[in-house]
Amino acid sequence: MKKKINIDQETIVFLYKKNKNYILPVLIIFVCIFLFFQVIIPQINNLFELQKQAKVEQVKLETLRKNLTSLTNLDPSVLESQYKIATAVFPVNKDFAGIIGAISVAAGKSGLLVGDYDFSVGDVSKPQTDVKKFPFLKISVNLSGDIKNASGFISELYKTAPLSEVVSLSSSTNSISLTINFYYKTIPPINFKEEIPLQALSVDSRKNLDDIAKWSNLSFFDAFSSPPASSSGTANLIPF
Repeated sequence: MKKKINIDQETIVFLYKKNKNYILPVLIIFVCIFLFFQVIIPQINNLFELQKQAKVEQVKLETLRKNLTSLTNLDPSVLESQYKIATAVFPVNKDFAGIIGAISVAAGKSGLLVGDYDFSVGDVSKPQTDVKKFPFLKISVNLSGDIKNASGFISELYKTAPLSEVVSLSSSTNSISLTINFYYKTIPPINFKEEIPLQALSVDSRKNLDDIAKWSNLSFFDAFSSPPASSSGTANLIPF
């Protein structure tokens, strides 16, 4: 059975007088412990976080300096030339004039005459949203000549911008019919990030551009702004 303990006022006064010298130090200790956990430790954690952020910002600053150096060392005329070559081979949209120009150049070099042509252009009002794939514009073209000339035409076409692929060929007496896919490539959105360094063109990429610059029609690519007067054509709005 538990005994009931009675603490009267005199006992409390006695205990206070006996331990009063320890009360203030104990309170100070508790306050210090409270401040240590509630103030000091969070401040230390904040200091570590600030140090991490400072390192990240230092890396960004160094990357920006390198990017600035790279951009400063670029030759604008060379960059513009490389851009024109790349967009001639892979136009940013459906380049009808460039396609007709490529066919005319290849036909002229192989001794063929261009007849009728028929585009399947798809939905021209719908923007190209999937920039990861290589869309193409399909064209059916009739040429006057023999099969030997057609072989030369294909060889020349593969060295002519825009980039193309012959997917079917049929021939009859002095007449060649081909279906050709001409590829284009939408430029993706540019999402600049400070922490990512700019990548210069590799040696292989520059060599490829130099080789492409020697293609048949690249030096006068802009000359073909309209179809040849001797040709006739129709455009079918058929999705492909």
